[in-house]
Amino acid sequence: MEIIELKTLKHENLITFIGACFTAPRVALLVEVAPKGSLADVLLSEAYNLAWAFKFSILVVIAKGMDYLHDSMIGSHGRLKSTNCLIDNRWSCKISDCT
Repeated sequence: MEIIELKTLKHENLITFIGACFTAPRVALLVEVAPKGSLADVLLSEAYNLAWAFKFSILVVIAKGMDYLHDSMIGSHGRLKSTNCLIDNRWSCKISDCT
């Protein structure tokens, strides 16, 4: 995926792309911070006891993000899994690794 295409993806349930750094042969993408880690981290952690209603709300948020991706130039994610869903400080779930 082209960097320019990544910049056009704007949705509240997608991790925000900020920029990229190219140092041949490597490319580093800069995205917004999700301090709570991945959804997998949160679900497996004994530090959090999440209510089923909250877990269901996360599923709804992921579905909204995927609906946006399916209607975008990307068409599909291809690698959706709990480690590609990141949780920010407001407990908002955002899909990452859309490239």
